[in-house]
Amino acid sequence: MKWYTLQPRLFESEHELALYDFLAARILVVSICDEATAKQGRSPTLVFEIPADEEHDIWPADVSDEEFAKILRRTCRERPEYADLIRRAAPTKRPATLSLSRTGPACPPIVPLYESYVINESLREKIADFPGIKLLNATLAHVVRVEWDLGQPVPARFAEADPEDFVKNGQHDDSVRKQMGKFYELFLPEHPWLKSEEVSAVRMPTTNVVTERLFVDPDSGALRTDFREICFSGEKPLPPWVRLVPATDKSLPAYHLVREDVYDILRESGKWTLEFREVEQF
Repeated sequence: MKWYTLQPRLFESEHELALYDFLAARILVVSICDEATAKQGRSPTLVFEIPADEEHDIWPADVSDEEFAKILRRTCRERPEYADLIRRAAPTKRPATLSLSRTGPACPPIVPLYESYVINESLREKIADFPGIKLLNATLAHVVRVEWDLGQPVPARFAEADPEDFVKNGQHDDSVRKQMGKFYELFLPEHPWLKSEEVSAVRMPTTNVVTERLFVDPDSGALRTDFREICFSGEKPLPPWVRLVPATDKSLPAYHLVREDVYDILRESGKWTLEFREVEQF
């Protein structure tokens, strides 16, 4: 069985990238129930966007208690009408979902984010039973109509504008949003990987992926990283689509790895946004 590393595709310009990408932000729903609202039989909720900051381009779906407290403090400042209620109540958080903005109706079936992916309904039906993956509903909140299709050159109207401003400030077309259907955020199971010199020194109860390398991409000239070899050890099988995180040195990158049967599904859906490289096994 062959294995492949999976990486985001490199685009020639920011405008081309924007046509294949999403603007994404987390939406946090906070339920608040104090004594007064409990007696009235209601539990008010706050729904607000968590903007990016220095640490997070996109906030994680599972916001920590410390981060949740910081968000509530910021909410008190930005939405003073809720400040008293937040301060005297005991807010509880729900998983933060994605709010998406982009052009349409053309849209790739899968778009990589930092640690997850956005996929459409058609692809979800093909991969929903893969072991270990988690799917959350994502909200397509804002769509700007652009007459363009996947694989075509950047249209002149879009090329002349700032791509982010074009999407953020462009007129929303709800008929296009409905035409594009549902979207989901996909999270992969995580497994550790080791460098080759660590394998003999550390026994892991799982699969070890070893030896990264640097190479110059022949198409773009950019410096890329990839695995040279993959070593299967231990009794626990590796999921067919997995996010590999460094087992010891946390400064090293994470990698996404797919088995051949997953590759057969993704190579068509992901041809616009992903790149695959086969890895050797020993």
